[in-house]
Amino acid sequence: MKVVRGLLYCTLTLGVLVMIAGFFMPAEWSVQQQHYIASPPAAVYSELSCLKNRTHWEQRFCTDKSLIATYNSIASGKGASCFWKSDNNGSGTATVTACQENRWLKEEWLLSGKQKVEITYTLQPAEDGTWLKTTFRTSTNGLLSKLMAYAWVKPTVKRHLKQNAIRLQTYLITTKKTSFLHKKT
Repeated sequence: MKVVRGLLYCTLTLGVLVMIAGFFMPAEWSVQQQHYIASPPAAVYSELSCLKNRTHWEQRFCTDKSLIATYNSIASGKGASCFWKSDNNGSGTATVTACQENRWLKEEWLLSGKQKVEITYTLQPAEDGTWLKTTFRTSTNGLLSKLMAYAWVKPTVKRHLKQNAIRLQTYLITTKKTSFLHKKT
């Protein structure tokens, strides 16, 4: 009986400590992922800036068969926008808010009509390719939401960003969109 009581006290103490820590966690948080892609910045940028191209490599489009997407009339770059709806993952919008060709691109997402997310893609030329750095920024309110964000959502987002970069690289290589590569002289 003492062992059970001791375990109960330890569990309660740990729970209280986690809740106290949650009060001190910042509401805003971000995740960054960097990945080398064996394609030049121009090829990577052309895929990122055209939201319709995301169906070839982005996690939600590749794995969620119930997802339906519609796009505005701007094909790529600033102002391009996408609305999606899914039985599995809710709905959302993504809009390119700013960009500099072959260098960086910023998007704003609105998930389920309330959760705002900012995504920034930064492209750094590298020998025979590009370093793609993706930054996912959002904020979470409420103790339980913060705890879930730090314990579950952040690692999940990081994994998805890495999978997106790997899929993007595979797509660029298999479609031979690497012909822009700089030739060594």
